[in-house]
Amino acid sequence: MADPATGQVRCGKAVRALAARAAAGVLCLAMAGCGRDLPSAAGAGTPATSADAVVTQAAEAAIGEYAGRLRSALTAALAEGGPETAVEVCNSQATAIAGETGARHRAVIRRTTLKPRNPANAPDQWERAQLLAFSSALGEGAEPRTLSAVERVKGGYRYMTPIITQPLCLTCHGEGLAPDLAQVLDRYYPQDQARGYQVGELRGAFSLRLPAPGKPDLPAGG
Repeated sequence: MADPATGQVRCGKAVRALAARAAAGVLCLAMAGCGRDLPSAAGAGTPATSADAVVTQAAEAAIGEYAGRLRSALTAALAEGGPETAVEVCNSQATAIAGETGARHRAVIRRTTLKPRNPANAPDQWERAQLLAFSSALGEGAEPRTLSAVERVKGGYRYMTPIITQPLCLTCHGEGLAPDLAQVLDRYYPQDQARGYQVGELRGAFSLRLPAPGKPDLPAGG
């Protein structure tokens, strides 16, 4: 920038605006995994079995802990270091929290979406199929809490359950974002697609890999 001092002030304001909005967005996301009724083990047309039900319970427990820890970490960051610290938590700790929580639950936890903000969260082929099925079911009036997908794969299971756009999510993911927020998002996420959502729309999903009940942990990278 031509005037570093001025640029720093402007950047600081933009980051603070982003942090406040990101805080709301992450709280929204964190709460999306808490207090939900257990989804159907059958998911998107998969026949339910006792093993499917066990996997569903294990996956939901992992998601609940992950979302709760993410919410707690963000709340602590806001209290202890302000919005800038909250942004750091959003950007750097969410993945670590997912890894730590997954290790305790013998699972690999991630979030994915058809419109990723971070390209690393783009869905693989199976995840994309489930996201499309969730979107179609929601469009036909299905209750989000009834939707999940369970599939047996080599070495274990895959599980997904949807994340639904809530009013707080629109601050960072809706239409007509504040210019300062949009500017910072553009800088940090030049390939951002996660905008233009409406309340009640599918925003993404929690996606997990778990070992079969009673089997060893997933192999590294599995």
